[in-house]
Amino acid sequence: MNNDLLTNLQTCHSFLTKLEEKIEYISVNKKYVYGWESMIHGIQTKLSLKGQIILSLKILIITVFSMFISGALLAEIYPTFNTTSAVKITIFLSVIVSIIIIVIDDLLSNRKIHILKGRINSSQERIQTEISEIKDFLNTPEGLLVQSLIPPDYRKADIVEKFIYFFRNGHVDTMKEAVHEYDNYRHTTAMEVAAEQSAIAAAQTALQAAQTAKNAEEIKLWTMLNTYINFSK
Repeated sequence: MNNDLLTNLQTCHSFLTKLEEKIEYISVNKKYVYGWESMIHGIQTKLSLKGQIILSLKILIITVFSMFISGALLAEIYPTFNTTSAVKITIFLSVIVSIIIIVIDDLLSNRKIHILKGRINSSQERIQTEISEIKDFLNTPEGLLVQSLIPPDYRKADIVEKFIYFFRNGHVDTMKEAVHEYDNYRHTTAMEVAAEQSAIAAAQTALQAAQTAKNAEEIKLWTMLNTYINFSK
């Protein structure tokens, strides 16, 4: 067993694990940014003229309906209640309430947009900082070791972990052999998965065929019974 190569692979594994954590951190922050940008777009659409008109109409209809019902109940309870005055008061109060709700909604929406933009800026700053750190990280001795030792398509922590397993257990002695062994392992695994999926599909097909046959037998039985009953009559 090549102890120096094994040690180098362990160093590469540690480096790639940290690198993947940094990349995952960036990916998560980008998802947050995308989500917050979508939320801002939705709020801005609601704050647009069309959105404001729709909101105003909804509020106005609900408010007028509620106050109209209240006025009708009051008129029922108090026969002397002036219906015309009630309608005028209802319309006036509906407009006032609608304006108040719209103003409050605008204030809250703009406040939410401000908060979301702050979060986006903060996340983007963290992303840029992390990208700069990754660039420096790649130029460390460990990063240069990975670039010189591990082929480009195999620079992943889980793959290097397999390389370590192959070396530690005497399956291979060189990196070329390790790459070849991993390719065989990946091919075998893919074939096993495909065989397992085929077996599951075959089992499901057999089950469906058995159910179909059972249904056919039941239909045949009931047909015979119906024929017998009709003949007996």
